[in-house]
Amino acid sequence: MDTAWPANGTALAKVAGVQDIPAIVSDGAGGAIVTWMDTRPGASVVDIYAQHVLASGRVDSRWPANGVAVSTAAGPQEFPAIVCDGAGGAIITWFDLRNSITSFDIYAQHVMSTGVVDPAWPVNGRAL
Repeated sequence: MDTAWPANGTALAKVAGVQDIPAIVSDGAGGAIVTWMDTRPGASVVDIYAQHVLASGRVDSRWPANGVAVSTAAGPQEFPAIVCDGAGGAIITWFDLRNSITSFDIYAQHVMSTGVVDPAWPVNGRAL
C-alpha cells in the first residue's frame, strides 16, 4: 500500500447514481486519469465522466469536483476505454446510442490535463 495515499482510497465522484465500469490510464507523472459510466441525477441515461488522481492520491483540484463530463449526449454512452495523450491528458472512447437504439456508434473525446474537454473537439465527442 502506498503510504502517500489516503488509508481508505480516494473518492473520484461523491454523487448519487451509479458510477461503474471504470477504465484507467497513467498521466505520465505518477498519477492517473480514470473514466467511468455514470447515471448521476440529470444523466441522459448513462453518461461518461473522468477524473484525475495525482500521485499523492488526491483528486486534482483543477478538475471539476465529481469529474468532468466527457459526454452527456442523448441516449446511453457506455463502456469507456482510455489512452494517454502524451501531454498529461487523455483520449476517451465509448459505445454510443445517440443516433440509433439498435446499433452502437463509437465516439471519442479529448480531455486536457487541466480537466477541460478540448474545445477543438465537438461537444459530446467525435464520431469515429
